[in-house]
Amino acid sequence: MKRLFLILCILLGALTAGAKSTVEATIDSIQILIGQQAHVTLTVTTGYKDRCELPPFKAGAMVLPNVELLEISKPDTTDRDGNRVLTQVYTFTSFDAGLYYLPPLPVKINGKTVKSESLALKVLTIDVDTTKLDEFFPIKDVQDNPFRWSDYYPLMWTLLLLVVCIVGFIYLWKRLKDNKPVFLRRRIVKVVPAHTKALTQLQELKAEKVDIIATEEGNKEYYTRLTDTLRQYLKERFGFDATQMTTSEIVDALKAVPNHASFMHELQELFQTADLVKFAKYTTLLNQNDMNLAGAIEFINSTKTEEQAREDVVTEELSSNEQRSMLHRRIIKISIALLSAVALGGIGYIIYKMYDLFI
Repeated sequence: MKRLFLILCILLGALTAGAKSTVEATIDSIQILIGQQAHVTLTVTTGYKDRCELPPFKAGAMVLPNVELLEISKPDTTDRDGNRVLTQVYTFTSFDAGLYYLPPLPVKINGKTVKSESLALKVLTIDVDTTKLDEFFPIKDVQDNPFRWSDYYPLMWTLLLLVVCIVGFIYLWKRLKDNKPVFLRRRIVKVVPAHTKALTQLQELKAEKVDIIATEEGNKEYYTRLTDTLRQYLKERFGFDATQMTTSEIVDALKAVPNHASFMHELQELFQTADLVKFAKYTTLLNQNDMNLAGAIEFINSTKTEEQAREDVVTEELSSNEQRSMLHRRIIKISIALLSAVALGGIGYIIYKMYDLFI
């Protein structure tokens, strides 16, 4: 029993000795130039069940008046002979020459503080040959990059795309709210002055007069075309609808027009003769036909204006049924516009990223 107890004690002592915790610190260079960096590696060996707290240092802190802790690496854990090994690297620098003793790094293991050994760090200055002053230059100021429009192209195109999308959205929303088509149907109409149109028709009638009069209903057709031309001219020139008026009504309407009373008698006779031919089968003489045609031409030339031919843009009005049928098309067009805007935005973003990557 004594031997067994002795063996157990020896094994327990060996296990306790194997699980002893250690804290070590090493430095990669004990001598650096001003502004250079030195790396201190902290190695902590403990058991897997031990609770370990690494030094509570923070990057940017001054561990000594002239020594700055720049960076702390993340702890690295490895296994060594059944123990846990924690490794952490501390980066120091200094801008003042001198010999510095880095303080021990404290590590808490199971609530007990264990410190590493202290380290030395020597910071050297750079030897300067003061006899060669022409090789020294003053400190340069901060330099600005040259301005180039090409650097701002992605932003400019993106802003332009944004403006187009906003304008398009407002326009489509307004058209949808007013129940109007997205694109109005417009056509260009050539507007011919009333006297030009009437004189052209009378010249055509004069050229066809012989063939028209030769037919059985020639007189009626001749005077129908003659009076229709005059009625349309009166409507366009003076503003009253002569096409829907009788001869007496036309005469009364012309009396209200100043400076045209001299032609009233001839025009009244022309319309009365036309009424007799069309409704009473009255037969006129050839010279009477020529005289009435010449009188109509003279009346038009005397009352015409100096208006010139022009082209007008005419917007076609849609019926209520057409407006309702256009609603579905508008919704589709709005969807297409939104998708196009998203696609263009994506293309602009890709171009911007590629530009930023390669420039």
